Amino acid sequence: MIKRFIKLLIKKYVGNIAYIKARKFYWSIRNKNIILILRKLFIKKNYKKDKFYLNIGGYIFLKKNWRVLEYISESYPISKYLIDYNVNLLLNQKLPLSNEEVDLIYSSHTLEHLLESSVNFNIRENYRILKKNGVLRIVVPDIDILWEACQSKDFRILNKLGDKKEKEQNISEYFLNNFSIKKVNKILLENDFNKLEKLEFLNKYQTTQIKDLNKHDYSRHISWFNYERMKKILINSGFKEENIYKSSYLKSKKEEMKNPKFFDYTEPETSLFIECIK
Repeated sequence: MIKRFIKLLIKKYVGNIAYIKARKFYWSIRNKNIILILRKLFIKKNYKKDKFYLNIGGYIFLKKNWRVLEYISESYPISKYLIDYNVNLLLNQKLPLSNEEVDLIYSSHTLEHLLESSVNFNIRENYRILKKNGVLRIVVPDIDILWEACQSKDFRILNKLGDKKEKEQNISEYFLNNFSIKKVNKILLENDFNKLEKLEFLNKYQTTQIKDLNKHDYSRHISWFNYERMKKILINSGFKEENIYKSSYLKSKKEEMKNPKFFDYTEPETSLFIECIK
């Protein structure tokens, strides 16, 4: 919560460019933190084969028996010493893990940074590497909650924007920026936002390609999810419908994923929580 509050203050009073510079400075400090590196080395040294837990998109995540898969980029210049696997999920490459090797997979606010094709590919990979009866827990922004909040101008939910006047002027752009990087005409966007049904709007403005991965801002959201869409993806990836269920904040079926210090702390009020068992 403190990090998020500082982030909002910088963006509001200094600007987005200053925020990007501050974020890089923050990472440069954390990457050189010898205490964090030593903690990670200790965790790596004491991994247990019968407790293979994987956090996909976990940033700096230091927890016993948890491996971290991340992608080191300009947007997230994480030290290689603080992660286990450096993988660009947008490349749709086989994950560097064996079939049925992993007991638990946790992925929070990561899939929305991928194209639809990459989401489908990587969920299939999650299914492949999970052990029988292994659990996948996914947390992503819930587009249904955000849509309703934007349509009703619920500023209790839309607390990332500035003052009320700014919110009212830019609400359609704000909604778009939460799931797409398309460049659009602002007048047309506003008109579509007010007249189109939700699915029509989402399908029309969804990001379908990234022109240059070398110049891409990996911090941007480029996909959207609700329960129905995510459930369909999971079923198509191999999970049985009866083993997929909508969860909620810290309500994992596994005790290992109930600690608020490590799990479900990113935007819980506007997030979708889903778990499935292989």
